Amino acid sequence: MSSRKYEVKVIKEVKYLPHVFKIRTSEGKIVKVIVNNEDFINCEKELEKLFNCYQLKDGKLKKTDDLYYVPQNPIFSLKSEKKLIKDEKYTKNVIISTLTNYELLDKNLLITFNDHEISAYDRFYKAQLYQFPGIYGSEIIEIFEAIPPNPEEQLRFERLDSFEINGHKIKFNKRIDITELYSIQGHVYLIYTIAMTDMTIIYPDGKWAGRILDPDKYYLLLYKQNQKEGN
Repeated sequence: MSSRKYEVKVIKEVKYLPHVFKIRTSEGKIVKVIVNNEDFINCEKELEKLFNCYQLKDGKLKKTDDLYYVPQNPIFSLKSEKKLIKDEKYTKNVIISTLTNYELLDKNLLITFNDHEISAYDRFYKAQLYQFPGIYGSEIIEIFEAIPPNPEEQLRFERLDSFEINGHKIKFNKRIDITELYSIQGHVYLIYTIAMTDMTIIYPDGKWAGRILDPDKYYLLLYKQNQKEGN
C-alpha cells in the first residue's frame, strides 16, 4: 500500500471574513491578514530576539510560527526583570516547569514567551488558509473576491473613487467603500462595491490594467511589496 500523502482542499462554508486568516499569492507565498490590528498573536521569531510560541496539548509542547486570534487576556502571565529563559536550549524545560508549578500542564494552551515573560492563553484560534477566487494578478497586485467582514468588527470604510499605493494608482468610475486591513506582509485592502464598477490600475511605468467589479460584493486587493521595497 502506498504511503504517499496528498494535499487536498477542504470546502468550508463561512458567513463572515474571520478575524485572522491567510491567503496564498500566485507565487505560492503565504500572506497573514488581521481584519483589525487587535487581539492577535503572530508567532514568528523576531530577529536577534528570543521570542516564540508553543502550543501545549496532552502535556506536550509543539513549536508554532502561525498567526492566532486571541479574544481574551491570558489566563496566566509571569513577568520578571531578570531573564526567565537564559539559554534558548532550556526553553521547553523552563516552560514545562512553570506550567507544572501553576497546575496548567493538563490544559490546551497557546504559550508565548520572551526573555522576561511567559504567558498562556486558553482561547485561541489559528489563522486558516483561505482560497478566494482570483480576478486579477500581476507581480505587484492581486485581487480576490471575498466575503463580508463580521459586523462586530466595526470596520471604518472610506468612500472614494481612487487611491494610491507607492506610485500605483487605483481608479474607479464610481465611488466604492474601502478599508485597509492589517497585514504581516505587504498591504491588504478590503473593497465593497455599491454598484457595477469599472476599476483601472495604473502602474508607475504607465502600463495599466482594467477589471469590472460586480455590485454589492467584497474584494481583497493585495499589494505584495512591502512599503520599504516600494519606495
